[in-house]
Amino acid sequence: MASIPRFNFFQSMAVGLDIADRSVEAAELVRHRGLFGSGRIQVAALGRQSLPPGVVERGLIKDEAKLAAAVRAVLNLAKPQPIMPDRLYFGLPEAQVYLHSFTSAGAPPGGRVLEALIAKEARENVPLEVDDLLVTYKILGAGADGT
Repeated sequence: MASIPRFNFFQSMAVGLDIADRSVEAAELVRHRGLFGSGRIQVAALGRQSLPPGVVERGLIKDEAKLAAAVRAVLNLAKPQPIMPDRLYFGLPEAQVYLHSFTSAGAPPGGRVLEALIAKEARENVPLEVDDLLVTYKILGAGADGT
């Protein structure tokens, strides 16, 4: 039986990946676009793989190699066909995300002064080692002068 081509001009694909302490799950969603409008979304494939204890603990990756093998397996063994994404997007568990709002106190928008202020705020307010931090930020409510 010939396989159906996965590319279609009127179709787009997204993959969701859920990594928990004891399992990895993947879902491939396909949006079928019509000539007029966004069309419908359909689940094209699903996969699930159990993880042995100690690979992921409380949302932290403890064994990268075993987790990578499990992710490959869940994508390859998905039903009714393997999931072959160009890209994967995933989020972090809430327990691993820290939000902190502060005022820049006149620091110019962008540049080294603001970057240094953000790094200082992160070091002082996030209970993790600096080497374990991935910091991103968004400037809110900036006026014409950047304050």
